[in-house]
Amino acid sequence: MCKKLPVRIRRSIYMIPLDEIIYLENELRKIRMHTTDEQGEYCFYGTFREISEELDHRFIGGSRTYILNAQHIRALVDEGGQYEVVMSNGHQLDFCKNSFLRIRQAYEMWIREEQEEGQKHRVRQTGATP
Repeated sequence: MCKKLPVRIRRSIYMIPLDEIIYLENELRKIRMHTTDEQGEYCFYGTFREISEELDHRFIGGSRTYILNAQHIRALVDEGGQYEVVMSNGHQLDFCKNSFLRIRQAYEMWIREEQEEGQKHRVRQTGATP
């Protein structure tokens, strides 16, 4: 079962599956959520601090502007003093060096955790010992 994030927009509440959130973007007092669903994005009032409490370990906050879903990161680009993260929707997000390094470290840790979890899952399925 996929965990969902409740998002209040005007008088409506939308339940957005975490798997469908590509990234969140902070725009002053608004949050712009980029998603894989047919709507593509949702804008609502809130703070990263509030929304972070509803997210799980796959979400990486590396700057004040973005929270990224590690499942939707397609590339981390470090070329000639330019630092960007390419997301599954093709968006290229620019970061300063320090934020980029924090994101890369968190992403690498997430990859290791996913690999370890995958190995544990395969062991449970086969009944083999590691």
